Amino acid sequence: MYFPHYSVALGLLAVFVIWYRRSIRRFSRYPPGPKPWPLIGNLLDVPSTKPWKTFSEWGRLYGDLVHFEILGKHNIVINSRGLAHELFEKRSRIYSDRPYLVTGDLMGWTTVSVAFAPYGETWRQHRRIIQEGLRDSAVSEYLPVQMEKTREFLVNLLNDPNNFRAHIRTLAAAIIIGVTYGHDIASTNDYFVQLAEKAIGTLDSWGRPSVIVNIFPFMRHLPAWLPGCGFQHIMRQSRTWVDDMIEKPYALAIDRITVVAFASFFLAMAIYPQVQKRAQGEIDRVIGKDRLPTYDDRPKLPYIEAVLRETLRWHPVAPLGLFHAALSDDTVNGYYVPKGAPIAANIWAMTRDESVYSDPESFVPERYLTEDGTCNDDEMTFIFGFGRRICPGRHLASESLWAGMASVLAAFDITKAKDEAGNEIEIDAAYSDGVISHPGEFRCSITPRSDKARALISGLAV
Repeated sequence: MYFPHYSVALGLLAVFVIWYRRSIRRFSRYPPGPKPWPLIGNLLDVPSTKPWKTFSEWGRLYGDLVHFEILGKHNIVINSRGLAHELFEKRSRIYSDRPYLVTGDLMGWTTVSVAFAPYGETWRQHRRIIQEGLRDSAVSEYLPVQMEKTREFLVNLLNDPNNFRAHIRTLAAAIIIGVTYGHDIASTNDYFVQLAEKAIGTLDSWGRPSVIVNIFPFMRHLPAWLPGCGFQHIMRQSRTWVDDMIEKPYALAIDRITVVAFASFFLAMAIYPQVQKRAQGEIDRVIGKDRLPTYDDRPKLPYIEAVLRETLRWHPVAPLGLFHAALSDDTVNGYYVPKGAPIAANIWAMTRDESVYSDPESFVPERYLTEDGTCNDDEMTFIFGFGRRICPGRHLASESLWAGMASVLAAFDITKAKDEAGNEIEIDAAYSDGVISHPGEFRCSITPRSDKARALISGLAV
């Protein structure tokens, strides 16, 4: 007797067996990683929020080089500094491209930002111009502007400490505008500050290869009213903000490293008072209490340097950095890396490497100090990226952060806020998702360390 439904079942089973055998042969060439499901690959394995934590777990399971696949698109994750250095530094000729992101085009970032531009002659020319203005020796010319804006920041903190995060954004924007154009911005409500916050905020949420329209590029042509296509409205609005940033008198791009790292510094000082006390003790011992720190003091304040480095490590500003892409097929440790595949440097995993950073979740500046009290050679430069794609503004960011942290520690005490009954309000040290990960809103108390400190700050406003 003939049973057609058995034939169908056997046929489907045969198709599955053929697919499975082929996928085993095909995926055996790629680096190890989670086993993919038919058709969808690892779509269900990659979380929509904070994927760097999942990638770190995969690193512990599969090694420093991990592969996963989403709907036929291959992705690579690097979980160690050594391997990232090998690929992005030593093989930078191959690994300096960026993956094409539909959202980057729709939001307008690909054409205006060297960070998102594909590797090529145009990118090299733009990069050369930027590096010329932001190289280490050139940044020294900007130190007076940075210190001036830092002093203004202290005055703003004294007058309105509750809005310290707005003051941080103003400080970062004021330095960028002052250095680039020689102009002052209006205030914490400056139009260009708010404009850049909106544009870059959208980029944080939509600038990853895993976003649905980056997986299915054809969706960019679908009308916004279709289910799942509401991103079209967001992309158009972001494009308007980005265009305004370029067409207005200022091409404003807020230094997000400064903004987010400085907010993390305030968070850490409120949670770790013993670190703050030691840092203030170093400043008092080396500088005294009659003046504020200057850049000439930086080599004499190793613990402040260690606080800066630990701030960058404790919660990296961009836990996955910006994805690289291979310009050609390559073999790494015997595994196949296909041309064009997005490659993430999992900076989060690198900062949690317990063979380098014991007790990684704690804020411990002492990890950067040698027995004689000087700083070791771990300058945390990998936080700014790797190879030809390393952030060209890293020197400017470092100087801005040092001036801000040293000045705040010299002038203010940062403690947990208290409720009406005088009890300390515990701080939730949660961080956001996105390309840029910043601390959530939190309250802290910011008060002058003494009457002398108050007088020093007040004198800056004259």
